[in-house]
Amino acid sequence: MPQTSSHDVGASDLQDVVGRWVRVAGAVLLAVSLACASTAWCAFVTVGGSNFDLQYDDAQLGIQLFGTPTLSGNTVFFTPSSFIAQSLNGAGMQTATADVSFQLVAHDRIVFGQMSLTERGDYLLGGVGSTVSLSGSLSATGDSSGPVVSAPILVGASTPLTMNDGNLNLWRAGAALDISAGLGDVGLLSVTIENTLSASTQPGVSPSAAFIQKKFTGDWLQLRVLPTDEIAVPEPSGSWLLTAGLLSFAALVARRRKWRLSRQSGLPLACLGRRIGSRVGGKGHLTRAHRSNS
Repeated sequence: MPQTSSHDVGASDLQDVVGRWVRVAGAVLLAVSLACASTAWCAFVTVGGSNFDLQYDDAQLGIQLFGTPTLSGNTVFFTPSSFIAQSLNGAGMQTATADVSFQLVAHDRIVFGQMSLTERGDYLLGGVGSTVSLSGSLSATGDSSGPVVSAPILVGASTPLTMNDGNLNLWRAGAALDISAGLGDVGLLSVTIENTLSASTQPGVSPSAAFIQKKFTGDWLQLRVLPTDEIAVPEPSGSWLLTAGLLSFAALVARRRKWRLSRQSGLPLACLGRRIGSRVGGKGHLTRAHRSNS
């Protein structure tokens, strides 16, 4: 039976290690691809600000009705042009619904305190039984697996959506969140705004009309600057933990390979590294320790 040299075994083990690394890297890339396919945050549009940055996915459906967000100072706002619900001449209930999500990333030492949402638009009512309404919610979280704070969006008492005079009238709505009380000192927020506009005219009533449109949504943030001694030391991110795990795996594979070579060649572990080094250097001779053992 032909004998297998330690050099051949080393080459085989090296190929085995490389193959394992290729498989591990492939698995990592597949996991990242699947994660990006399942979340909207893999295609960021980033808008830089003086105190925090705005990040959002411009392919999300809500952008079609809300419009593209703008960051000005400490306010994120939308100016929709086609967020409308209307019903004419007894067509019954008609609705328009959308939600939009975005992330806010604070700069160094800045955390989010209060959040105040303001929405504005106009409406028209004409005919017996015509009605319009607005509903929605504002929610925020600092972590996808952490707590969520939310509040309903309510129409202001000064604009009750009840003026049935055939004219355009203004409405105003809002919501507020206490980020500090609900989430603590966070410098990363994931925010979602949901809206439903409804318009209804009674069947058989003609002429009749019900119309409501949203023209502005503004989300204002109150910020707080942390003193230096209050800044928390961040925990290791998932990517660093993954890298540490892969390096530990590589070290384990290298130790097992060295142990196998030691058994097959009869060299002590302490001498094996020098022997491999001499072969790699092209000298092709045994170390002094091996000659003494033989």
